[in-house]
Amino acid sequence: MTPRFFGILLTSALLVGTTAAEAHHSFSATFDIDKKITLKGTVVAVRWTNPHTMIDVESKDGRGQVTKWTFESLPPGVLFRKGLTTSRLKAGTAVTMTGHLARNTPNFAEVSLIEFGDAEAFCVPASGSTKICNVEER
Repeated sequence: MTPRFFGILLTSALLVGTTAAEAHHSFSATFDIDKKITLKGTVVAVRWTNPHTMIDVESKDGRGQVTKWTFESLPPGVLFRKGLTTSRLKAGTAVTMTGHLARNTPNFAEVSLIEFGDAEAFCVPASGSTKICNVEER
């Protein structure tokens, strides 16, 4: 094996390892369990991708200004098994999102409870969350 080939192989391995490590994180490293958020808004987009489904929601603040939020949730397969499908959670859907704020990223949170206007709700706590949400907490 030539030194150059070994260098390329090592660099490739490091890049792949870094990407995988960056893609997943612990709950407490990213979110603050003591900083809860609940907001009403409209789903703008849902990215059904692994390792986390990302839900973009626009919400009006007290002054009527529209703010875009991104909520991180469980992987698509887990949400599908819980009954939350692409036809139920899609752009244009009115929702109330409850979760925990990110420590260092503005307008970013984990979602633990998604409530729909028809009184249906989905409890989807993050795998790292120490508290299981309760639909009755609403």
